[in-house]
Amino acid sequence: MKNNGLRLAALLAACLLLAACAPRQVDQLERNQNLSQGVSASQEEDAPEGSDDPQEIQPEEDGSSGESEEEEDAALTEESAEELLAQTSVARMEDFASPEEIQPDEFVTFFVMANYQGEGKMPIPEGFRQVDGSLLIPGDELEPFVQQYFDVSTDTLRSGTMYQAVTESYLLSGLGNPTPSQVRVTELREDGDQTVIVFDNYMDFTETEQSDLGVVGPVSTRELAVTQADGEIRFQSLTTTYQADMNQLLQ
Repeated sequence: MKNNGLRLAALLAACLLLAACAPRQVDQLERNQNLSQGVSASQEEDAPEGSDDPQEIQPEEDGSSGESEEEEDAALTEESAEELLAQTSVARMEDFASPEEIQPDEFVTFFVMANYQGEGKMPIPEGFRQVDGSLLIPGDELEPFVQQYFDVSTDTLRSGTMYQAVTESYLLSGLGNPTPSQVRVTELREDGDQTVIVFDNYMDFTETEQSDLGVVGPVSTRELAVTQADGEIRFQSLTTTYQADMNQLLQ
């Protein structure tokens, strides 16, 4: 009986102890739950609206539009200047202090020399050739080409004797076959907003009946002043600074 009484007393004491601890455990669980909810709420406030992920640090923009700046016009070199002279045959024109001094009909000759006379040039289109051997060149081909290199108006071009108003074309007669020539650039210099191309002219007899003469010269030294803008090169003046005595050169 005494042992049973002791067991009963111990059981009652354990129950009382559990009853006392239970509220404290519940309170601790509630505090842990509230703390967890508080941390979650704080993270949600810091995160961007509409995003479940923590806020990422975005790199600052440097204000660049991503578009490359417009490149400046490429500077002429001696090689590119020689190509320009050979392609346009401007070295075969008469001297001029400005484009305004050039006679309108000379621009027609320039067009033909630049496009059809010389090594590597195109053949003259059959549609240009007339029965008498003259050339009838459409204005819509000649005018924009000339204006690419010279500051000259369409009205000025059409004021020459070669312009045919009925057909809006230019009639060129008597264009000969000049002796082939070579140009060699010797200097490039800047003069204000202009670049001056200094070059020597040579006569090339190697493919003619006088092939034994070879290349003769320089027969002249000339200076071509050009300007560059928006990728285009404009001819401003052409000056001869030296002219050889051909009789002495060919002896």
